[in-house]
Amino acid sequence: MTERHSMKVFIFENLETGNFQPIVAPNESAARLRLGGLWTDVELTRVFRYCKDADSPSLIGDVFADEMAARQAATAANSIGKARITSTDDIARFSADQTRYTKLKTLRAQLSRIVAGL
Repeated sequence: MTERHSMKVFIFENLETGNFQPIVAPNESAARLRLGGLWTDVELTRVFRYCKDADSPSLIGDVFADEMAARQAATAANSIGKARITSTDDIARFSADQTRYTKLKTLRAQLSRIVAGL
């Protein structure tokens, strides 16, 4: 088995900020070590998703589904044009959903570049 076939695509999520970081590595420990910094802290970060490199197109599809769900949630939480009073909780929910959508959209673009290089 060649090294290429033993590689996996990992996506880590920072639990405090919601930021994502994709990387290709043979296992989770190696991925964390390659990323370094806060990504080595298992209390602060988690594996959001991972797959074998051969399955990476389906990983992009899963992230796209998450992205669309976040977009739908942000659209539903958006009170502009609706006949209702907007509370600070509504604005906070919309902002959080919109931020998650943007982060997932960026993640999908990063994954596409990684997969193209495999």
